[in-house]
Amino acid sequence: MKSRVGVNAGFIQSGQSLDQLGWRLGAGVSLTWNIFEGGLTRAQVSEAEANVIAAVAQLDLQRQQIRSDVDGARLAVRAAKESLSATQEALTNARERLRLAEERYAVGVGSAIELGDAQIALAQAAAQAVQADDKLSTARAQLLRALGRQ
Repeated sequence: MKSRVGVNAGFIQSGQSLDQLGWRLGAGVSLTWNIFEGGLTRAQVSEAEANVIAAVAQLDLQRQQIRSDVDGARLAVRAAKESLSATQEALTNARERLRLAEERYAVGVGSAIELGDAQIALAQAAAQAVQADDKLSTARAQLLRALGRQ
């Protein structure tokens, strides 16, 4: 419940006619006390409790989001490493294929088409290796960001 105390004072000039004016002092004290506020205090307490619950829920949501971001970034790094390993192996195989095609062409049993195909396959494998390396770097950067280490 809220209660208020008020004090007021004032001087006024008053009288029966303008030539008979006198000074008068007036003072007063007032006390206001609300007996019933319609459950205001209870409502304010309930609102404060609801705000605490909302803040805790928001904190929990942030924790879950961070955990999800970190897990996703770790999985992306793992997948990028596997992809890079596979593209490195494909690059090694493309180099060997080109070496064999060059030797076959040099001794006259291979065709220029086979040699060209091997060169294209090597170029494609090398491009895929660069892309896989880029994806790994990006995934690592995302993991660092998710961990708050940018």
